[in-house]
Amino acid sequence: MKTYILALLACCNTMIAFSQGSAGLIAHWDMNGGGSDVSGNGHTGHLNNVTPAIGMSGKPNSAYYFNGVNSVITAAYAPDYNTPKLSICATIKVMGFYSGLCQDNMIIIRENMYSMTNDFVLDFTDNYFPASSSCSVLDTTAEVLRMGYGNNEASSMYDLEYSPTIKENEWYRIVSTFDGVTFKIYVNDSLVNSYTSMGYPFVPNTDSIAIGYDIFGDFMTYPFQFKGLIDDIRLYNRVLTDSEVHLYYPSDTSCGYVTAQPVSVVTSIGHNATFNVGTTISSPAYQWQQDAGLGFMDLTNAGVYSGVNTNSLLITGVTGILNGDHYRCVISNEVSCADTSAYAVLTTGTLKANSITGDMIFVYPNPAQDKITVQLPYSTGQGANQIQGNILITDELGQIVSSQEITGSNTTIDLSKSAAAVYVVKIRLGEQVFYKKLLKN
Repeated sequence: MKTYILALLACCNTMIAFSQGSAGLIAHWDMNGGGSDVSGNGHTGHLNNVTPAIGMSGKPNSAYYFNGVNSVITAAYAPDYNTPKLSICATIKVMGFYSGLCQDNMIIIRENMYSMTNDFVLDFTDNYFPASSSCSVLDTTAEVLRMGYGNNEASSMYDLEYSPTIKENEWYRIVSTFDGVTFKIYVNDSLVNSYTSMGYPFVPNTDSIAIGYDIFGDFMTYPFQFKGLIDDIRLYNRVLTDSEVHLYYPSDTSCGYVTAQPVSVVTSIGHNATFNVGTTISSPAYQWQQDAGLGFMDLTNAGVYSGVNTNSLLITGVTGILNGDHYRCVISNEVSCADTSAYAVLTTGTLKANSITGDMIFVYPNPAQDKITVQLPYSTGQGANQIQGNILITDELGQIVSSQEITGSNTTIDLSKSAAAVYVVKIRLGEQVFYKKLLKN
């Protein structure tokens, strides 16, 4: 039994160890030894002239040193690289700037970004300020980050200016996103730049990936080697939410963030639907929003909607016109803290047990203190309990800590008498079984 549980923990760890979660995760190179893609998607990186190093956490062998000459990690083409939306996360420490022609420093690139295909790049350079825009002049006081996608750049090169600029011997945790129209770049939990793309269409291709070196195109003239430490690289096929961007900076929890995302709901016409959200923001003010196809707009307590300024939005008497609409919650307080939840979808129809996927199930809070909630999608009016199942919680030795029948869309479990440890939450719904890893403090 112990061997089984340990193997299970290893499996679950890949799924939920990341702050942003695994939804839409294409690849995650954690630089903790070898070139493993710990997302479980098999995008193994091939190491070339990189050296294990101390990472941002201070732990040995948790990053790789790139020497600025011939260091690179490559990953072969895979179909899931082709995505119309993209988020790139990177943790880096710069230890020198490329001084060759055009002074670019490559963090990650997918083939030749100028081929007008579905390629991407995250790098930094000094070419975007008027005083230092020459490809022949190095200005290390003007190093700024850039994200490109396909042949999409900023509409004006000077849109890429921002402050403060990249410095040597400092750690940076970077999140860059592209939603098909707008690029956003966050550095150490702050939005430093947002700019509109040039509008080129999405075109799939069969290009591969390189980290720390532009091995594609005219690499003899423009190798753009990165010099320094790379601790972490992640790719998502979607735009990360505000809370997920924040969670890439776990040391900063001063403002708080969304801890429980709303879950998509399937319900019959004429019945009810509820969306819930959780947060660690103090004295929160809630504003639920709806996107019926024209962008998100604030809801008011009118018609079928109530609770629009609480953590629980109730839709009474769902109509067919709401089928496919998106709902999210903006949470803020009086001291300028704010976060926006992921969106959930309302679908009219019948939810069957075998149509549920792991991404529809949430266990929160995690880490836990005393109680946890297991949140499921459900069909109000048809009866949440029509989907029969139970929840079993075991420790790493396989000892049962809690066994409870599922009572509806939200099942609360008391763990106040359980020791601080790592547990496995086994959720059985009909013939389907899902596993979640839980940390109790």
